[in-house]
Amino acid sequence: ADPAGHVAAAVSALRAMGVPAGLHFETCPTSSLATGAWTGEQPWAHHPTSILHRLRRAAIDLSDATAAAAIPSVSISSDDPAVFSVSLADELQLALSSRGMALGPSAVKDCANRALDAAFIADDARAALRQRLDMAYAAWERAPI
Repeated sequence: ADPAGHVAAAVSALRAMGVPAGLHFETCPTSSLATGAWTGEQPWAHHPTSILHRLRRAAIDLSDATAAAAIPSVSISSDDPAVFSVSLADELQLALSSRGMALGPSAVKDCANRALDAAFIADDARAALRQRLDMAYAAWERAPI
C-alpha cells in the first residue's frame, strides 16, 4: 500500500467534510465500542484512533507537515471507570497489544504528547507535565519485560 496515497485520500476526505486543521480527538476506545460509536465489526487495528494515528504518522514520515496538520491528532483516555469497568491502564494496554490496536510504545507515547499539546493549560504547566511524561517513559523503556 502506498502511504502517500492513503494520506492524500484521507486529507482530501477530511477537507471535504470541513474538518479544520489542527483538530485533536481524545478517544476512549472501549467506551466507543460499548456505546456503539464504533461497531467493532473490524479488528481493533481498524478503530478510528488507530487509523488516524497511523495516517498522521505516515504524513509526518513523508515530511508533509500540511497533511499532518490536516489529519486530527489523537490521544487515548478512559471514560467513566465505574460505568465501563476500564482504567486508563486498560485502554493503554489495548492500544499496545498485538490483539488490540497494535500501536506500539512509541505511538502510545506520541498519543500522550498530542494530549499535552491539545490541553487547555498554561505553557509552563505543559512543559512541567511533558518533563514528567518523558521521565516516566524513559523509566518504562528501561524496565525489564
